[in-house]
Amino acid sequence: MQAFRTGRNSILSRLFLGNRVEKILFAATKADHIPQSQHSQMTSLIQAFVDDATRRANFSGAETASLAIASLRSTTETRQSHAGKEMDFVRGTDLDSREQIAFYPGQLPDNPQSILSEADQSIGAWSLSEFSTMRFAPPKDALRSGEGMAHIRLDQAAQFLLGDRL
Repeated sequence: MQAFRTGRNSILSRLFLGNRVEKILFAATKADHIPQSQHSQMTSLIQAFVDDATRRANFSGAETASLAIASLRSTTETRQSHAGKEMDFVRGTDLDSREQIAFYPGQLPDNPQSILSEADQSIGAWSLSEFSTMRFAPPKDALRSGEGMAHIRLDQAAQFLLGDRL
């Protein structure tokens, strides 16, 4: 964050100091790789990771936000029974095999501090054993005529960053 001069722009500050970054969006991408039921945990996780930077930017006058987004939605959601328990899966086309698969990525923790405390202690076991990822191919019908591509919260990201300029 030191590469940016954050804060509010005014006529005088623009003349003497140059433009400042007024808005910063911290985005957790690939939100389509986890079920929607975990998007709030994904957002909480990115907020916890960038907490210090957020406080510094807010103190200087910049507006900040965090979002879980996907610029292109490559999966759909499904609920399946696994080991006698109903679980939320994502379904998509595996990038390597080109087969349709249902994938359970694991469960993000409700409290992001549990991950941060493990990282501080160099434990890191959570990320290896309780959560995994896949590489999904874009859907065949990604470019739908007149509708645009399916995404997750890309419109909210654009509204936050550009809305007051349009």
